[in-house]
Amino acid sequence: MDEVLLICVLKMCGNLELLAKGQQLHAEASRLGLLQKHALVANGLVEMYVKCGLLAKALQVLEELSIEDVPSWNVLIMGYIQHDLNDEALECYEIIKRKGLSPNAVTFINILKACGNLGAMKKGEEIHAEVSRRGLLENHTELGNALVDMYVKWGAITKAKKVFLKLPVRDIVSWTTLINGYADCGSLDVASKCLEQMQNDGISPDAATFTCLIKACTMVGAIEKGEQIFKEVQRLGLLGKHIRLNTALVDMYCKFGAISRAQEVFDEFLVRDVVCWTALMSGYVENGLGDEALNCFKKMQEEGIPPDETTFVCALKACSRIPAIREGAEIHCLIHRQALSVKNADIGNALVIMYSKFGALRQAQEIFDDLFSRDVVSWNVLIAGYVENGAEDEALMRLEQMQNEGFVPDATTFFYIFKACGRLGIKERAKRMHKAADRHGLLEKQYDLSIALVNMYSKCGALEEAEEVFNHVPEHNDVLWTALMSGYAQLGDINSVFESFSKMLAEMIEPNVVTFIVLFSACSHSGLVEEGHKYFVSMTSCHSVVPVQEHYACMIDLFSRTGQFEHAICMIGNSPDSDCTLLWSALLGPYQNWVSVEIGKWAFKHLERFGGKHSALYACMRNIYAASGIQGECSSEF
Repeated sequence: MDEVLLICVLKMCGNLELLAKGQQLHAEASRLGLLQKHALVANGLVEMYVKCGLLAKALQVLEELSIEDVPSWNVLIMGYIQHDLNDEALECYEIIKRKGLSPNAVTFINILKACGNLGAMKKGEEIHAEVSRRGLLENHTELGNALVDMYVKWGAITKAKKVFLKLPVRDIVSWTTLINGYADCGSLDVASKCLEQMQNDGISPDAATFTCLIKACTMVGAIEKGEQIFKEVQRLGLLGKHIRLNTALVDMYCKFGAISRAQEVFDEFLVRDVVCWTALMSGYVENGLGDEALNCFKKMQEEGIPPDETTFVCALKACSRIPAIREGAEIHCLIHRQALSVKNADIGNALVIMYSKFGALRQAQEIFDDLFSRDVVSWNVLIAGYVENGAEDEALMRLEQMQNEGFVPDATTFFYIFKACGRLGIKERAKRMHKAADRHGLLEKQYDLSIALVNMYSKCGALEEAEEVFNHVPEHNDVLWTALMSGYAQLGDINSVFESFSKMLAEMIEPNVVTFIVLFSACSHSGLVEEGHKYFVSMTSCHSVVPVQEHYACMIDLFSRTGQFEHAICMIGNSPDSDCTLLWSALLGPYQNWVSVEIGKWAFKHLERFGGKHSALYACMRNIYAASGIQGECSSEF
């Protein structure tokens, strides 16, 4: 076989990933002795194995043939980087040096990329010094760009700019790399100034440049600037033609909550791949529009674009939030046919979450048990599923199993374990879990855990421990204060509730929606009508908190508890949704013996209309009639 033809066929095998054919050619070339005679054939063989993903085989060829050709080693280094094997790429660089070979500009470009990916600062700066010593930056713009990119990946934007300013020639890649660095730091203003300077230098931005700027707008929530950039993209005819730019635009509008705008922009795209579809789906999910996300999932497949792992995770998340049990089961079948639920931890975790949301804990456990590789996240979603479905003992058993299998619980694990302990109300167990989290060093920097601890101890009735945790937190917020107040309210310590509220205001911390629910509930259980009404008025007038149905329900409960049903009925009339079953249930609730038959019948009609007919409602009316001494009339009407 002619060596030129062999090189061409090897290249074709690499491009088409025809490994079996490539291996046949390898055997034939060895038999004919072409590998020793022709370095280009050996190089072609290395390149073929790299493109087919057999990097170990490519290395074996290089070492067996003692190839002293730097370009061949460069091909292998690039292969390692493409497969995210950056450490192996650096090892190849060391082999080149040990062989006494001289790395060229291409070698340095790839090694700088590996250093950037690994965050290998010492090695990267060592390469920078070598490149400068050899004067390679003067004639290799791409090498200078690789240096800028490395520093950008490290977040060392000052060093990146310093290298950039020394570049003898700055091209579109140089500018875009620097702009990307500022975008990653959220420095939109500086990134925009770089764009202006770049255009003043006669260099027109491309799709990659605009993608970086759109990313910066998304990070800082710059809606107007984002819209300006969109119009510029449209004016230059770039819209819809570049996948990454398309995806960045859709993601930006979704993050801004402008989901209809995201859909409009998406509809203009000429090219729509799975990444772009998934970005739109994710936007719908994050904006609470699960049905629309599933509709995208269906349309995408109708257009012949198969979902990838990320798409499946997004679709499962949509099913969890609606909830869409039938659709979730159908998507699970699709995943099962591809055996992805056991291979891919993210998909497996999403399935566990979905079935937990449906209350199907048996299916969630089965999926978890089938996972090939479990991580801490897998354990966390399973434990969370048990806790959220009221199976706290099961959650604690899974924690023990998790630790027995060698996994170390993290802050999320303990967040749900604290919640489980709080619901079980076992103080000693709560203390043990607190100590365990402390041993793992999780309490110093995890604010949410401190809140969870206060909640846990409060629900266990251990207010001294709750106060101790509270006092050790260096900076309080509204959620932490509310958690402590809730603990006092549960124990009926109304004075401590009021005192905590006053201290919270003294710290210049504004109360939230839940804070007032705690206050109103405390007033209701203590029969403090005047105080409760005072807080209700101050909620809007002093703290700009808009009342929700739970606030009205608490106030109705307060008035009903003290027999002031006229005020309770007025409160229902003042609520934004007077047909809400929560409010009418609060009116009747446990005060059936005090409600007049007339009010009872009125409330019954509303509850029957909006809450449906059920035995508890009829039992309630029978109690009201019995308390009024006219039980006989009740049997004829109810």
